[in-house]
Amino acid sequence: MGEYITKPICKVFMLKGQEGQSIKGIEKTSTSGLVDTYTITLTDGTTSTFSVTNGKGISSIEKTSTSGLADTYTIRFNDGTTSTFTVTNGAKGDKGDGIPSGGIAGQVLKKKSNTDYEYEWDDITPISSILNGDIDSIMKD
Repeated sequence: MGEYITKPICKVFMLKGQEGQSIKGIEKTSTSGLVDTYTITLTDGTTSTFSVTNGKGISSIEKTSTSGLADTYTIRFNDGTTSTFTVTNGAKGDKGDGIPSGGIAGQVLKKKSNTDYEYEWDDITPISSILNGDIDSIMKD
């Protein structure tokens, strides 16, 4: 049974087709704006051309003006056209009820009262002193 399957398959593989043409080369031969032209050369010397239209791309983006809180940007495209967009920045806010100004190096911020946002700068004052021997005994326990 294997003979009936292999003989026809072998005959098909052994058939030889007619001589044909193949591509010898493809070369970009010109560019105009966004259009590239390519030339296909076949093994018999004949040629054919085709064109590819490339997409619009961005060449640059730059901030071109500022007015108040608005910055205007210009996009330049590779086809020579431009487009603009505006970014409106937020206003600088007032200083909040956060950390009070002042204080000097070494001071800490502490709560001044039970009222919200009432803080003050103060020097660090030790509550008590601990001797090195006391620290050793605390660490061993």
